[in-house]
Amino acid sequence: MRQVALIFALLIASVLQATLPTTAWSGWAPAPLMSGLVLYYSLMHRRALVLEAALLAGLVEDSLSLMPLGTTSFGFAVAGLIIERYRDDVMEHQWTTHVAFGAMLNAGVTLFSMAMLLKDELIHPPLFHMALRVIGSFGLGGLVAPLVFALMNRFETTLGGVEAESS
Repeated sequence: MRQVALIFALLIASVLQATLPTTAWSGWAPAPLMSGLVLYYSLMHRRALVLEAALLAGLVEDSLSLMPLGTTSFGFAVAGLIIERYRDDVMEHQWTTHVAFGAMLNAGVTLFSMAMLLKDELIHPPLFHMALRVIGSFGLGGLVAPLVFALMNRFETTLGGVEAESS
C-alpha cells in the first residue's frame, strides 16, 4: 500500500510541478514538490522506502526537465539518506525542521545538478543566474517542504498508518 501511495503522490507532484509557474526571483527554479516528497519519506519511513522515493522522484524530475537521467536521483538519494540518518536527532513533525531540511535539500540538489551539467559543459549560464537559482531553490525549498509534508502526512493518515518506521 505504501508503494501505491508513493506512486500516486509522485504522479500528482509531477503534474503540479510541471504546471506551476516559475518566477524570475527564483532563477526560474520550479516548485520543489519532488524534493518535498523525498523529505517526507526521509523523515517518516524506513531506509528502503526513502531510497525508492528518492530514485523515483529523481527520475521523474529528470524526465520533466532536460537533465541526464539519474543526476537528480543520485542527489535525492544522498540527501535522503543523510536526513534519514539524523531523523532521530530532530523533531520530525516540527515545521521548522521541514523548512530547514527542505531548503537545504533543494539547494543542495540544485547545486549538485548544476555542477554535473557544468562539468559536462551542457550549460553555460552567467554566474549571477546560477547564484540566483541556488538562492531561489533554497527559498522555495523552505516554503514548499512544510506544505508537502503536511499534505502527505494527512494523505497517509487517511490511508492509515503514519508512524515513523525504524530502519
